[in-house]
Amino acid sequence: MGRGLNGKPGAVSDISHGMELRSDDITSYLHRPTSDVITRIMTMITAPNRTEAAEYYFTYIDQVGAGDILEILEAQGGEKRALLNGISEDDSLHRYAPEKWSIREVVAHLNDTERLFVFRAFWFARGFDSPLASFDQNITVRALAYIAAGHVTHHSKVLRERYL
Repeated sequence: MGRGLNGKPGAVSDISHGMELRSDDITSYLHRPTSDVITRIMTMITAPNRTEAAEYYFTYIDQVGAGDILEILEAQGGEKRALLNGISEDDSLHRYAPEKWSIREVVAHLNDTERLFVFRAFWFARGFDSPLASFDQNITVRALAYIAAGHVTHHSKVLRERYL
């Protein structure tokens, strides 16, 4: 089973508010002191620690700057559009080397992986207990958000440095 934002199995995450609630403590959560709520929110906007995902994923996680991950992901949408808007149909077929992807293929790869990361984040956040095929089940929703952001950062950098 995947883990919620704080790494607890079976945790349910309300992604739209960036808060994690377990079904057995919703009532007690609402009555916690404000400092506890702030601490949980701050946990959401800090990068995951090395126990929340396999080391390989920190290739991407470590590329994400400080700040609220939801704001970072939202900003990346506009940045990606700005980066790609000026690329013509013909230019989208450009490869910087014969065996490398075209710009169009890089963008398709980004779209595909974002869909997979979001699907997996929802799967784990909702507490589904059946495993996902070919996926590390010992990962948190927070780590998936950072992986998605870092993956976009990585490929945007490659596009700027090698293609454009």
